[in-house]
Formats: sequence, C-alpha cells, structure tokens
Amino acid sequence: MKFLLGAALCLASCTSVWAQNDKAGIIEEIRAGGTVHDLGWTIINADGDEEKSVALNAEIVFAEPEFLKWALSPQPYIGGTLNVEGRTSYGGVGLLWRQNLGEKFYGDFAFGLVVHDGALDFEDALERAQGSSNPFSEAINRNWYGSRVLFRQQLTVGIRLSDRWAAEGFVEHISHGGLLSNGPNEGSDAAGFKLNRKF
Repeated sequence: MKFLLGAALCLASCTSVWAQNDKAGIIEEIRAGGTVHDLGWTIINADGDEEKSVALNAEIVFAEPEFLKWALSPQPYIGGTLNVEGRTSYGGVGLLWRQNLGEKFYGDFAFGLVVHDGALDFEDALERAQGSSNPFSEAINRNWYGSRVLFRQQLTVGIRLSDRWAAEGFVEHISHGGLLSNGPNEGSDAAGFKLNRKF
C-alpha cells in the first residue's frame, strides 16, 4: 500500500508539473476508470477468479519520445490499479502503441512492469490471513503471484467522443510468465472501462 501511495503522489506531482509548464508537452493523456479484477476467463488464467473484485484504474500517458522512434514510436505511461475490496493492487510503468482505426476509433497495445501488494505463495497468503475466522480458506482463496514484479499486457479499444475526450474498454493480464520467478504463477485477468482526457 505504501508503494501505491508513492505512485499516487508521483502521478499528482507529474500533473502539477505539466499544468505549470504546458509548453513542455510532457503529458499527452490522463485515463481513469474502473475494472473487474481477476476474472479468470482467459486460457492463461482459466483457474482464476479467487480474487474477483472491483478496482479503480488510472494512467498518465506521455508523448512519444524521439529516442524511441526506432521502436515504432511507443508512448511511455505510468499508472496503477487500486483494489477497493482489499484484494491485489498494483502500479507500474510501460510502453503503449496506438493504431488509429478510422477517424473515431483506435486500438492500443501496452506492455510494462508492475509491482503489486498481493500474496507471493501459500505461506505468504496464510501469514496475511492470520486473524481471520478461517485463515486456511482465506489463503486458498488468494492469488499466489510468485514474484513481487510482474509483466502487464493490456489491449484497449477506444472511441473518440470529441477532440479532448474518449471512452475506452480494455482487457489486461498480469503475471511473471515463468521468467521473473520459479514460484507460483497464477496471475490475474481484468477488464474495464476508462475515460480518456487528451491535452
């Protein structure tokens, strides 16, 4: 939770810097909305949904930096997801690639790294569950992520409502993919909607 508070303060300070110096063109978009965490509906996470819950999601998307033109001009982002039901929250950074689909629609693919506050394995989940009426059941019904750092992939489809506003639907997956840890890799899937304010 301390990490998420730090990420929120970082987001707020970035917004403040942008507001004081709009000629810098650092921030291009701010997106915020809601998501259903741990749906367990993809093949990757077919046994999921132990933590099915509601969360809030927000991101700041930056303009394409010149030094990343070689990588098809991705946009860096920073963001996080705060679970309002006490399940796993996470925040991190990554790159976003956008493709226009006509004048009104667009699609995004984002890839990045997040740090989360969920359980790493059964022992960690059991320790967190101490004090509950049934610690064993509580630990079983938690995701075991296996690594504190996870990969995050997100697919987004957006519709432009005006020059400044857009509405987006997205799906995402977080896990370590067997690359960042030898521990459990339950991961989780999410889907949700966001409003996008372009600057």
